[in-house]
Amino acid sequence: MLTFGRDASSYAPPSMPAMPPMPQQQGVYGGIPNIGTQAYLPVMEKHDLEKPEQKKIDQGLNRWWPKIGAGYSTAIPELLASPGKSATLSAVGTGITGAGLGLMACKNAIGASIGGLLGMALGGITGFINRRQQNENILDLMQRLPQGATKRDLLSDPVYQADLARQAATRSNAGGDLFTNMAMLSMMNGGLNGGYRGGSRR
Repeated sequence: MLTFGRDASSYAPPSMPAMPPMPQQQGVYGGIPNIGTQAYLPVMEKHDLEKPEQKKIDQGLNRWWPKIGAGYSTAIPELLASPGKSATLSAVGTGITGAGLGLMACKNAIGASIGGLLGMALGGITGFINRRQQNENILDLMQRLPQGATKRDLLSDPVYQADLARQAATRSNAGGDLFTNMAMLSMMNGGLNGGYRGGSRR
């Protein structure tokens, strides 16, 4: 068969010139390009803590509370605090709150005392558990991060980021549920009060 005076079986399209390979820029981690790979970085193996690090950890575990207003350059040990001292501070705060609520509810000293004791117990237990868990997480990350790591390095860890995301989602869901429940109670209360007033007028 002829096409425009040429044999179609012997026709071959012109070949396109080959494109040169794109250069790949390597990142600070060997073999990983400088793209959005932070969530996929390899988990670093644990290493033994040096004596200077252990000394800073001991000082951190003796604090009443972590460093206030810690920035990205803050050393990780300054984010530690004593679980017992944190529990004491938490117990005092929740105890005062519980005493105030008990006094408002019962209008007497007995109610204030019961509310204060319950608040102190609840605040002390939760404060101790939460502080101890935070300390364990920080110490685990210190054994995986290089010596002299800061809060910025802590926040850049993918596992720590996943924990923060889960906590934020939990708080968001809890806040939405609380708002929904309060709205439903308000509607029910309004309906009951309206029905009562309507019935009293009749």
